[in-house]
Amino acid sequence: MNCKKRIIAVFIFSVFVLGFSAIAKPASNPQDAKMTKAEKAAAKAEAKLKEQKRKAIFLRYPYNYEKYQAAILSGDYKTARFMLEGLPSLNYAQLIDLGMLQYYAGKFSDAAVSLEAATNAIGEDFVKRLKNDGSKKVSFGTEFVNDNYTAYHGSIYEFLLVDAFNALNFYREAFKKGFQYGDDEDDLLERAYNHIVRVYERRNQYGQMFDFLLSEANGENDRDGNGFLNKVGAYNSVLGAAGYFYYIGADSTDETLRAAGLSARNLERVMPAEAKREDIYRASTLADWLQIVLSRQYNATMDDDHEPIIAELKTLAPQVDMSFYNSFNTSKGRIEVLALAGLIAQKSEHLEVIPTNITIGGETVPAKFSWPEYREDSANIRVPSIVKITLSNGASKKAIVLEDFDLAVKADIALNARKDAARHLIRAAHSLYEARLADQRNERVMKEGRGNLTTVDSIYEGFFLEQKSDLRQAMALPSKAYCAGFEVAPGTYSVTIDYGNGRNETIENIVVLPGRPTLVESICN
Repeated sequence: MNCKKRIIAVFIFSVFVLGFSAIAKPASNPQDAKMTKAEKAAAKAEAKLKEQKRKAIFLRYPYNYEKYQAAILSGDYKTARFMLEGLPSLNYAQLIDLGMLQYYAGKFSDAAVSLEAATNAIGEDFVKRLKNDGSKKVSFGTEFVNDNYTAYHGSIYEFLLVDAFNALNFYREAFKKGFQYGDDEDDLLERAYNHIVRVYERRNQYGQMFDFLLSEANGENDRDGNGFLNKVGAYNSVLGAAGYFYYIGADSTDETLRAAGLSARNLERVMPAEAKREDIYRASTLADWLQIVLSRQYNATMDDDHEPIIAELKTLAPQVDMSFYNSFNTSKGRIEVLALAGLIAQKSEHLEVIPTNITIGGETVPAKFSWPEYREDSANIRVPSIVKITLSNGASKKAIVLEDFDLAVKADIALNARKDAARHLIRAAHSLYEARLADQRNERVMKEGRGNLTTVDSIYEGFFLEQKSDLRQAMALPSKAYCAGFEVAPGTYSVTIDYGNGRNETIENIVVLPGRPTLVESICN
């Protein structure tokens, strides 16, 4: 595709992405019609005050991605939180991060608002992605655009963990406001329970979708929906739909690669492995555990059948024993301790450089393309070697790892690395082909002595400098969730969580009632 066509493509993409949002009129809120004039004025004043506060935060803590990332990795969560709170709008990853940073700071009500916004946005986008079959409008626009400039759609593990952590937000807020068991049913506690139930309901939907994507990618069925598969880039093959989707104008991906001097057979040797079914994050051990504990906590009679969840939990984390919840001793109570620690592992970029037969300016140039990979050195940031739980009655246990969220990142990378590499490869091949054409044109210009030379370096180097792997993710999630359970007599206790790294927390006045568990949660990050 020549430069003129590229400019047209970028222009049309800009119209689609920027123009429509600019001219779209905000939908009227039916709630506004019911508000009195005084209420509208008060709401307007409150919104104005909120915007002034946001601008003040932004001036003091202007957002910069590199500085934000450095603050997260160093544990300066306060600075990172202010950077996000100063932004006028946030993407999925930022909404999740803000919710988690507010949660760590004990701002549970604010955190619930942020994570609820992330949940709603994920749900809305998920429906749009299912309805949109990869129209030419979308594919034409993304043909030349770096992945990092497109909307961040989130990962399966983020979809599920958002609700799990929001359940904890409502739970903590309920007790922060003085709720005690034996009081009337509490709305916040009910919302915590509803959030954790929602995790169980949603994850089957997400899992079924990705089963479908994988089966299509491996050619196991011939169902409709190829457009959508192309849109999310789920195909595993280097030579399959990745080329068709991103370069619809090319006769075939084979020709694009050959024109760039690349051998498909050699490329297969360096590409990341194909995704497997086990690379799909299907269920959260933390969410399952919370659903059992909160269900029994919220419903003393435990009417619901939790055998399927307990069975799943036994498969996911056999070291966690929840069987006693089916035969709970009503004369006893339980203390269930949840300890969150560390920082979730981060993605890094794998750069692949392979030789070609393309000559530019008399020199043979390589092809460069990349994909996300698991960053091993980030998998133990602030993770304690041991977590020990001690009750005021002398009972003590070493907590076990309930869920390792680093593994969710590793699975997500494995699920997407090959299609990301294929997408980047095809764009790289197309750029090489364009650079070679420009170089050949320059040779003719110099030989004929007329016309202007094209800057080939800008076509070749500029593309590779611009095309970076999409390493976006929610950064503020914890690395590990630990748990320990104690059967105790009804009464009041204190719980000490020792993280074995010089940090510990003692939580006082833990009330335990007969026939119910009491959830105690601690954070070390």
